[in-house]
Amino acid sequence: MIEKKSRYSKLFSDQHIHAPVRLKAIPKGDINSALHLSKIRVAWNNMYDSLDELSRRGLINNQAAIKAISKYAEKTDDFISAVFDKIDEMATTLGRTPTKDEIKDIAQNWLDENNWDDILKECLTDGIQNSK
Repeated sequence: MIEKKSRYSKLFSDQHIHAPVRLKAIPKGDINSALHLSKIRVAWNNMYDSLDELSRRGLINNQAAIKAISKYAEKTDDFISAVFDKIDEMATTLGRTPTKDEIKDIAQNWLDENNWDDILKECLTDGIQNSK
């Protein structure tokens, strides 16, 4: 999951960004609102802001940014998959689609168990260390 309109998309080829394996279908409605337009958007804004700061300070180069973004995209995919799995499980158990608030709770429970700040630091550190 690499956003084609982000300020860092120029580091990736169009083929890389649009590869089917990287495209994630997030259904419109409550799931999109609860995940993509809130949790994921905030997480990626934090990634971009962190990259901007590291770049301003001369602590990260393009190769390191590519590695950090790629790893963060994998972690975002893990989050999406885990939340989708839980939504499916809940829908089966309840016999209905979870509400927007229930979806937000599912997402927050994952985030409570998998701290985004720690994931961000891990991805940035790995990107910097593996680009040297």
